[in-house]
Amino acid sequence: MNPDSIAELIAVVGLILIPSIGLTARFALKPIIESMLKIREALDRQRPSAEDSRLAAIEARLAGVENAVERIAAVAEFDARLRAPVAAGVLPGARVADEPQPPDTAPTAARS
Repeated sequence: MNPDSIAELIAVVGLILIPSIGLTARFALKPIIESMLKIREALDRQRPSAEDSRLAAIEARLAGVENAVERIAAVAEFDARLRAPVAAGVLPGARVADEPQPPDTAPTAARS
């Protein structure tokens, strides 16, 4: 082989063969890579992220705090009712004579 034919061979390989191999590889590998990316995205959507688990933990703690506040409010209300002054000799729930009586709502017989 003479040096001129080697230069021509390198020029042909460089100008025609390398770009055609690149284009062929691109069109052959693109669908494979896209399908791999779709599979990965689907797996990422199914797996809960760290932020989701942190948010769930915070929501659980908040629910516990809300529950505790409701119980504390109920205990405080009960304690306030226990500490309220009661007139001597009056049972809880009984009417005191000084309180106005509600009007009688019982049905009355038809007057003739």
